[in-house]
Amino acid sequence: MRILFALFVLMFTCQQVFCQIDNKIYGCEDHAEQPEFLGGDSALYAWLGDNLKYPQDAVELGIEGTVVVAFVIDIDGSVDNVRVVSAPFYNEIVNVDGVETMEKHEASSLADEALRVVKLMPKWKPGSIDGRPVRVEYTLPILFSQTYTMDEVDVQPSFPGGEMAMYEWIEKNLRYPPELADTDVIGFVIVQCVIEKDGSISDIKIVRSFDPIVNKEATRVVSKMPKWNPGMINGLPVRVSNNIRVKFMLQ
Repeated sequence: MRILFALFVLMFTCQQVFCQIDNKIYGCEDHAEQPEFLGGDSALYAWLGDNLKYPQDAVELGIEGTVVVAFVIDIDGSVDNVRVVSAPFYNEIVNVDGVETMEKHEASSLADEALRVVKLMPKWKPGSIDGRPVRVEYTLPILFSQTYTMDEVDVQPSFPGGEMAMYEWIEKNLRYPPELADTDVIGFVIVQCVIEKDGSISDIKIVRSFDPIVNKEATRVVSKMPKWNPGMINGLPVRVSNNIRVKFMLQ
C-alpha cells in the first residue's frame, strides 16, 4: 500500500510539474518552434480573405489600416487569449460652437472585426520545444484595405498618356525570353495588379499565360511601370484592381 501510495504521489507530482511547464506561454526569445496554420501562410491569408468582413462604417468613412492581433496557440492547436495590440486611427472633423476641430479616433470596428475572425480560426499545428507541444504567443498583422474593380470607380486609373502609351511602353521594355528564341512563339499574358492610391503598382499576379517561361518577364515589366493616375471615388484616390495584357512576339 505504501509503495502504491508513493507511486501515486510521484505520478501526481510529475503531472503537476508537466502541467506547469505546459502552462507557460513561450515567445520568440525562447527559441520554440513556431506554431503553423495548417497549409502555411498562403492558406492563412486565404482563410482570412474568405472570412473577414469589412465593417460598413469603415467603408463609408474610408478607414483603412493594419490591426495587429496577438493570441496564444495552445498545445492542442486551439486559439486562445486573443487581444488587439494596435489598431489604426482616423481623423474626424467636428464642429463645436461654430469652430471646426480635428478629432482622432481609433478604428474600433476594424479592431472588433479582427478579434472576431481570429477567434473563429480553426486549430493550428502547435509550437513545440524538443518535440513537445507548448503554448506559444503569436502576433498577426491583419490589413484592412478597400480594393475596387474598374467598374466600381468614378474615374478609372490610367497610364500616363493613355492606353496606347502603355502598350508602347510595354513593347519598348519587354524582353523576349531567350529560351523561346528558336520557337517564334507568339502569345498573350494577362497580368492582374492593383493600382494603389499613389499610382504605384502592387499585388502582381499572372491570371492567364501561354507558357510558364514568360510569366517572370511579364511580372517584371509590369512591376517596372511608372506611376499611374490613380482611380477616384468622390474625388478621392482609391485602390483599383486592373488587368494588363502583355503580348510576347519575336521581333
